Amino acid sequence: MSDHRVHAVAVADIEHGRPWGVWHMVSDAALLEAIASGQPMTAIQIAGSDAETISAGESVEQAAALMVEHRVSHLIVVHADAGYPIGIISTLDVAAAFGEARVTSRSTDRVV
Repeated sequence: MSDHRVHAVAVADIEHGRPWGVWHMVSDAALLEAIASGQPMTAIQIAGSDAETISAGESVEQAAALMVEHRVSHLIVVHADAGYPIGIISTLDVAAAFGEARVTSRSTDRVV
């Protein structure tokens, strides 16, 4: 996680569910708790419950609403037609998208 500067990774439980598995999220906080416990654990043991997902065709506003509704900071983005994971969106991604939208919608008189 630190090599790629991310706060969460998706983990598949391939023994259950769809052909590519049921997806879970391992957050940086969950990883720290696991390390602090001193017990050897697999990623699926560290992961929380089934991860929330959003279709790639949904809006950033919908992603924000889902994050608030489910009290999560990351969603797995799934292919709109096939349903397999293609990425992760975080609260920081949502904030950046809204920040860009505000800058883009402003007039040319910008504060620097």
